[in-house]
Amino acid sequence: LKGNSTLKVTDGWSAYLAAGAIVDGQIYIEHSKNSHVSGRGMLMNGERRVVAMISGSENSGMEGIIVHGHRAQCWNTIIGESRGCSFRNMALITTRYASTDGLDVNLSQDIVVDNVFIRSADDAVAIKALGNHDKKPAECGVNRNLSFSRMQLWNDCNNAFGIGAETRASVYENIKLVDSDVLYSYDDPNFHEKLEERSALNLCALQGTYFKNLLYDNIRVNRCQRLIAMGFRSDFWFGSIPGDQTTPGGIGNVVFRNITSPNATGSSISNDILLYGWHKEGTPDKYIENVTFENVSIMGHLLNNINSPYICTNNTAGLDLVKNVKFINH
Repeated sequence: LKGNSTLKVTDGWSAYLAAGAIVDGQIYIEHSKNSHVSGRGMLMNGERRVVAMISGSENSGMEGIIVHGHRAQCWNTIIGESRGCSFRNMALITTRYASTDGLDVNLSQDIVVDNVFIRSADDAVAIKALGNHDKKPAECGVNRNLSFSRMQLWNDCNNAFGIGAETRASVYENIKLVDSDVLYSYDDPNFHEKLEERSALNLCALQGTYFKNLLYDNIRVNRCQRLIAMGFRSDFWFGSIPGDQTTPGGIGNVVFRNITSPNATGSSISNDILLYGWHKEGTPDKYIENVTFENVSIMGHLLNNINSPYICTNNTAGLDLVKNVKFINH
């Protein structure tokens, strides 16, 4: 690349960044099959542009490189509307606040992200469903079969591993985060303790749709504010991103297994778990159900019932929006 420009890797081609190389610009795999980017060099960006992206592609991937976006208000890397693609053995670094997500996955299937370190000033990982604003979620694409393993996540704002907030997909299904570490997760530098849609492990649905078969297994959370949050909202970031809960949806078959969070931060939301379904006159109720907490340890204590002081739901005497929550310890 000469100056700051974009290299597009097309069908069947590969790009290699040699060890010690620092490349100023962007590398995109767009509308391609069997294309790859690899190496041991660094790709960095002086413009307000996504640094590394796989978009509209199949059976393609990036491996080994460091991706450093040092401009504010731009995501660092994206896997969007792709199938059978991967990020492996990479480091993604973006430390300027805000809207500087480390990795965004959008409306994709059969994706593998393995052994990736992310240091971000916003979401470390965000799984989104963007576009198709004139369609109902049921008419849109899907996020399905997304595997994240051996991750090391550090976010200064928002979420370490987030699903949403934009969720205009017909379904989110078969998503797993396993064998990973949340090194540090903070909610917000300006509105600390005030935003319910922030947590280390997060699902924030702005649109009515379905979330099925989610697995979080063998996750070590070194330090966080809120630990887990899942639910449906009418808007995001003080109304700047409006939601639409007029369509049906729900969250079901979620497993949190072998999760440890040994440290307290001293904040009022430290290690909290917030589960909130949806009820509003004129819109379909949306439930969170069949959630299992198996060997989930907070400050050395295993969670054993929904009345734990760490767990909060929006259930009322007349309506259980969060139901069939199980606890298994062995």
